[in-house]
Amino acid sequence: MTIGPYYCFKLIPWNKTLDGTFEPSTYQGGFSHQQKSPPEIVDGITFSRDGQFTLLADGQSSSPTKGRYKVSGAALTLVMPSKEERAYTLHLFADHGQPPKAVLIDGRPFFAKTN
Repeated sequence: MTIGPYYCFKLIPWNKTLDGTFEPSTYQGGFSHQQKSPPEIVDGITFSRDGQFTLLADGQSSSPTKGRYKVSGAALTLVMPSKEERAYTLHLFADHGQPPKAVLIDGRPFFAKTN
């Protein structure tokens, strides 16, 4: 659906694990919230069904970071190797099918990498 110059998508919460590599979109839309955000996911993130992730890069590092993740509704928590927990919002595009091929992390669109 579009409203004026804006595209609107139905978003759904997710309570399962994710699987695959998700890369940020060059699309500049989305939404944001006012709370302070954790370091940005810059180059992408790989999720494994067993609850592990590889952060391809973030605002603090240029090398991959591995850790564990938890998904609960609209909350994504990354547990870093230092045991620091980073909280993000997570929504899926309802019309992009399952398994998820597109997600919003803190209002920023990410799409599943295809070979």
